[in-house]
Amino acid sequence: MPPEVPVDSLVTFVPLLLIAVVFYAFIIRPGKARQQRAREVLDQMQPGDQVMTTAGLFATVVAVHDDRVELEPSPGQRQTYLKRAIAEVIKPDDVIELDAAEPTRARTPGDPSDTETAG
Repeated sequence: MPPEVPVDSLVTFVPLLLIAVVFYAFIIRPGKARQQRAREVLDQMQPGDQVMTTAGLFATVVAVHDDRVELEPSPGQRQTYLKRAIAEVIKPDDVIELDAAEPTRARTPGDPSDTETAG
């Protein structure tokens, strides 16, 4: 006859098992899926894409190598970064074009050219 397992040990083990399953389902699994999506985006990166680095630098991809990427933050300036330093690839739908025809200027109270206060 097989030895019987005490009920007390099952009562203690089942809640711990449930906590482990919940932890896996809500924390570990979504994190792995997020990492996989980020890896796929970086693997699909190509010259001409707009990116943002983890430091907040916006740049255009010039060349993609195995684990590195060459970026051009401003015309004529090239920098090399590790692929893992790219926080996100900016899609054309995400870019907001600013009207460059009329530059904005900070207003200073009391400025004679400030028409709102000169009145």
